[in-house]
Amino acid sequence: MKTALRSRPTGLGRARARTLLALGFLFYCGLALAQDFSSLTPEQRAVLAPFENQWPTLPQARRDKLMQGAARWQQMTPEQQAKARAKAESWRNLSPEERERAKTRLSQWQNLPPEQQEKLKHRYRDLTPEQKAKLKARREQFRALPPEEREAIRSRFKALRELPPEQRKAIRACAEGKPIEQAAACLPP
Repeated sequence: MKTALRSRPTGLGRARARTLLALGFLFYCGLALAQDFSSLTPEQRAVLAPFENQWPTLPQARRDKLMQGAARWQQMTPEQQAKARAKAESWRNLSPEERERAKTRLSQWQNLPPEQQEKLKHRYRDLTPEQKAKLKARREQFRALPPEEREAIRSRFKALRELPPEQRKAIRACAEGKPIEQAAACLPP
């Protein structure tokens, strides 16, 4: 009885076999590199050090996002890095409710039509430095209030948005120049 000869791929079959072999190798290497934190560059390891222990268990999409963030971080100037650190620290200091509110506000912003976003950006840019400082001071006054008072003011502002423009204008005039606690008295109950 004849033994079966092993057939070798020819022509198109050989090219297909090489392609599959190459893809398999790249896939294997990609997985191996993705799982191995030590395969990252020293700069990447320095930026991603807080994730070293959990790196092998992170989903690939999360690792990719972290790598993109590390690449952006490496492109930043020291001033930009300091600003980013301050923002991250500020985010960590927010209560869960404040974080949720910030996420909601971001979502609302992202859902605005681009024309309205531009209009609001220009409106802020057009403020004088004094007006920006005043706005910042008001924000700090608001943040200094107890959570219950802040929530009460938020609900009153929500009611304010539902009023006719003439009534809103009168309330704005009433609140102008007053500390936040007194200005809140101008809002509808």
